[in-house]
Parts: sequence; C-alpha cells; structure tokens
Amino acid sequence: MQTKVAIKACTRRYLDSTFGNLLMVISFVQPHKVHHW
Repeated sequence: MQTKVAIKACTRRYLDSTFGNLLMVISFVQPHKVHHW
C-alpha cells in the first residue's frame, strides 16, 4: 500500500517536471507565433 503511494508521488513529480519543461518551451516559442500544430 505504501509503495503504491510512493510510486504515484514519484510519477506525479516526474509529470509535473516534464509539464513544466513543456510550458517553458511553449512560452519560449509562443512570442514567435509559430503555427506548426
């Protein structure tokens, strides 16, 4: 039970950091108005 909580917290932290990096990249690219979607 405890390990499942630890794994979930680890995954959450990893996703948060990855999402943070994505936001940084998006906010860096956004001013250039790149429309490659």
